Amino acid sequence: MKKIFIFLTLSLVLFLANTIAAYADGGWANVAAILNVNNSGATNYLLYNAGWNANVNLSSATPLDGYNFGNVTSLTLNGGIGAGWANNGDYYNGTSFVLYYRVYATSATPPSTWSNIPISTQTYQSGNDWEFTTNSATVDLLQQVSNAPGTYYVEITMAKNQYWNSGNWNSMVPGGQSVAYSPDSAGYKATFTIQGPATGVVTPGSTPVQWNVSNRMLTVKMSNRGFVEVFTMSGQLIDKQEVNGNYSHLLSPGIYIVKANGETFKVLIS
Repeated sequence: MKKIFIFLTLSLVLFLANTIAAYADGGWANVAAILNVNNSGATNYLLYNAGWNANVNLSSATPLDGYNFGNVTSLTLNGGIGAGWANNGDYYNGTSFVLYYRVYATSATPPSTWSNIPISTQTYQSGNDWEFTTNSATVDLLQQVSNAPGTYYVEITMAKNQYWNSGNWNSMVPGGQSVAYSPDSAGYKATFTIQGPATGVVTPGSTPVQWNVSNRMLTVKMSNRGFVEVFTMSGQLIDKQEVNGNYSHLLSPGIYIVKANGETFKVLIS
């Protein structure tokens, strides 16, 4: 019995020694998620601020946690940037960094499962510093909630698996080098809103202009003859017609400026 106790004690000591060595021989750099909001282009959003960058400068990136994307017509998760350092022969590879995400209503209980994107392409290694990137994923976050109107969280974590000859240590952020990855841990959360069909009335004097949107179809109703013009937010003319009564036009998702009978209003198509 004494020999078994001594063996178990030595095993525990060795396990703790390896774990402490993992803490001491590695750590996180700044890491980020890559998202494309309203088709405006891929943008880095800071997840963990370690105070230093391995390669890509993330110091001025907008922190994801607590950020509000506002009303969105598209929101795509392209991947992320994972980075860290490792000493004494410890190393990272294409399986080390994994980004986890989930999307749910702000009024709902977070789901128990996460989806993931491997951050698998090594883009930098110099001395003890490593960086991996994935920027070609095309995860439609709105489709995750069936494009249903409402306000949602996109929640993200990242894991970093550090290897050495006899083992590995899988840490995560939020948390840092000393925190073991767990799917039960909360992540960084940003909010976004999907608007439902819009309706409105603009009254120029005694002649009302009524409009509504349903299934991406813009309908404008005027009580007399006049022009209807539809512009993108950048000022590009999409359509211009002289109508006597009703006007209809199917639009792609986006935000538009509509001028009807001398009145101007903004329309969101989702």
